[in-house]
Amino acid sequence: MSEITYENKVLCAACGGKCCRIAVGVCSPDDFPGGEGQITEAVKSAKFIIDNFEGLLTDDTNEITVTYLVRPARNEKGGCVLWTETGCELEYAQRPYTCRMFEPSDAVAVVLTKSVVKCACANHGKDFRALALDWLKYADLLKKLLEG
Repeated sequence: MSEITYENKVLCAACGGKCCRIAVGVCSPDDFPGGEGQITEAVKSAKFIIDNFEGLLTDDTNEITVTYLVRPARNEKGGCVLWTETGCELEYAQRPYTCRMFEPSDAVAVVLTKSVVKCACANHGKDFRALALDWLKYADLLKKLLEG
């Protein structure tokens, strides 16, 4: 069964990539079908980084867990390093999980503060905590890569 596609080039072009210019997505381990080798290669490319998650991974425990996940790096302006003037440098199917799970909207984004904008796109995917849970199986590898 194939993944539902939310790509809408017309709406994204009209928006000009506001989401991508102010934030970055989060990858799923499934974005790296080559497993540990492909994850290592992505992180070493400097286009992807290892980020940490610190919090409750499940609702049935009060234990704080620190684990890691992979996401695109940020550019000098704080946006996604994969964003170019013509859109994402990756084909839609190759983009990080959360990027593929956003459904573009023609609604106006809401400015919460000077530096925080709430995207008007609908998120149909897993949240940060669920993705951190998915990445647990690669925690040792990611920690090793962080340590150099």
